[in-house]
Amino acid sequence: MGAADMASNSDGQSPPPDKNPHRRDSQERPSSDPLEPLEEIVKDPRVVKILVGLARFTGSLPYPPDFILEGWERIYPGITQKLIEQTERQTAHRHRLEEMRAVGAEKRANRGQLIMAAIAVIGLSLSAYVGVNGNWIVGSVLAIVSIGGPTAATAIAHGWWRDSARHDKN
Repeated sequence: MGAADMASNSDGQSPPPDKNPHRRDSQERPSSDPLEPLEEIVKDPRVVKILVGLARFTGSLPYPPDFILEGWERIYPGITQKLIEQTERQTAHRHRLEEMRAVGAEKRANRGQLIMAAIAVIGLSLSAYVGVNGNWIVGSVLAIVSIGGPTAATAIAHGWWRDSARHDKN
């Protein structure tokens, strides 16, 4: 049995030549279109479904790579401009939300400081009245509570006591 016999099928015929559309002969010039080899593969709907499921875009830009956008432009002209406009609208929306959140946090902090100051002034006034008109011990306790109470409440609300405990362990 010779080499020619081994290359033939069991019925004596030689195998068909390679019909791979993606294989290029050395004489063939490469195409200027980088997506040309993909166009043949993407004609199969099963492959399209797999590719769509696998498409993930990562990086600092919110857009797919340029070769993907070029393919989308061929299918749906104007899609790149629409994606850019949508991204600009989304960015502006996020900036408005962040600004609202920052303004709201600042208003809450200012309101909390005003309430704490009012509690301290009322408490000190009450402690002065009680201290002058009778019991200086009760007046002293009221003064300590009126100054230390709001400060302790703020420390507890912001978790300052947890942060200091963490630093003490290190």
